[in-house]
Amino acid sequence: MASKIPVHTQIQVAHNLAAAVLETIASERIDLALMGWKGSKRTTPDWIFSPVVDAVIQQATCESILGKSNGRTQFDRWLVPIAGGPNAQRAISLLPALTALSNRPQVSLCQVFDLTEQHPDPTTLDRAAELLRPSLPGAIKKVPLYASYIPTAILNYAEEGDFDAIVLGASRAGILQQVVNGNIPAAISQNSNRTVIIVRGT
Repeated sequence: MASKIPVHTQIQVAHNLAAAVLETIASERIDLALMGWKGSKRTTPDWIFSPVVDAVIQQATCESILGKSNGRTQFDRWLVPIAGGPNAQRAISLLPALTALSNRPQVSLCQVFDLTEQHPDPTTLDRAAELLRPSLPGAIKKVPLYASYIPTAILNYAEEGDFDAIVLGASRAGILQQVVNGNIPAAISQNSNRTVIIVRGT
């Protein structure tokens, strides 16, 4: 079925691809940048995903969505790890539109707590579920996970639950801090065999 969306193409010649993309976003007053990513595990002290992707996520004046596809065309089971940050909230708000790809979407919201946490606060999970319930007809599941390393907990749960896609908020930490402490969305995307969508709001 044709979506009837007008498409405009533009060719630019540039020495700096990241600068050219950012300039186009600014000059064309783009509202949303959609980028595909192959999931390379190569990182350097200067970038996490790739020079162009990092530049758009960190510097673009518009909202950005980064997607890594595994080629699967079925999108019924969605995993949404949350931690309460603004990009995670934006990812949650986009979920009803994304789940239009599914006839019967099933959404699992998960939050990773430290192994030593005796009484985890469910507030973030509860709020996310309440936000989604009016617009999602399918079941919404809230799942607390316990681990010392967040990416591993999410990757293991995604594998156990055979999820079709993982939707994440982008990290807002500085590039140096991400290199030292690790970028959780990047670690999940690099090591997952699921379709992964990373969202960064304005």
